[in-house]
Amino acid sequence: MSVIGPVFVVAVLAVVDPVSALIVGVAVALLPVARPVFRRLLGRRGAEHWAAYEAFAARMLATRSTG
Repeated sequence: MSVIGPVFVVAVLAVVDPVSALIVGVAVALLPVARPVFRRLLGRRGAEHWAAYEAFAARMLATRSTG
């Protein structure tokens, strides 16, 4: 994993605006942790959405076949 790029950007930003550098530095540090959390949340939500879609499709097919 390349660490030099983000460190360089935060260092240059620290010279220009230290507060922004702090915010960007925290965001860069939390990014590796946030990505798997978001994937888990979106995966769970996607599975719930798919289950609801399957139930809806089953109801539509049942309604259609009865008449």
